[in-house]
Amino acid sequence: VLDMGEPIKITDLAKNLIKLYGFNDDKIPIIFTGLRKGEKMYEEISVDYEKLTKSKYSKLFLSRENNLIMNKNELSKMIKEFSEAADSYNEILIKKLLKKYIPEYNYD
Repeated sequence: VLDMGEPIKITDLAKNLIKLYGFNDDKIPIIFTGLRKGEKMYEEISVDYEKLTKSKYSKLFLSRENNLIMNKNELSKMIKEFSEAADSYNEILIKKLLKKYIPEYNYD
């Protein structure tokens, strides 16, 4: 997991890019359209159950999820479930499977 530093606002990033190319807000306006379905306000670099440990590099951490590692049978079952859902083009089932295997996934 990379240490991404302090969070920045997308607005500030856009303004800096506009200035970098020699323009100003009057020439290239920033338009706020709102969130679309599935978009998030914040991006998590790691989740609560991950244990981050230092690496030999100051800006790089190792993620340990020992209690979440699947055995071969569990992995095979998951692949089969996703494969069957994909073959049937069942979007609702795919979203349910994503939620089952990735608890922080939110499609509502």
